[in-house]
Amino acid sequence: MSAKSSQDTQIKDDNYQKLDEFEFGEMGDAELRKGFIRKVFGILSAQLGLTAALIGFTKAYPEMNRWMEEQYGIFWTCFCFSIIIQIVIICNKNLAKKVPGNYIALFLYTVC
Repeated sequence: MSAKSSQDTQIKDDNYQKLDEFEFGEMGDAELRKGFIRKVFGILSAQLGLTAALIGFTKAYPEMNRWMEEQYGIFWTCFCFSIIIQIVIICNKNLAKKVPGNYIALFLYTVC
């Protein structure tokens, strides 16, 4: 084996190592996935918790429950607003990918 071919092999090995470091950095692929899953389940838990709290509040006070049943305007307003938020998130990819806009849209959708 010549000196040139061993030098080429060393350069290729160094390039592969740099590529691995560039792709994954300090955290490995498994750590990135775990962090993503924690974030998704955290957001889902917050949505379910807020929904349960709002439902619990309206069911705990019968007057509030009756008032809400009589207010068709609020229902249709929230229904239309939630459809509009969905359309905006679907059509505007930048909003769906940028913090805090995506969190605000998700919060408004949950409240509606």
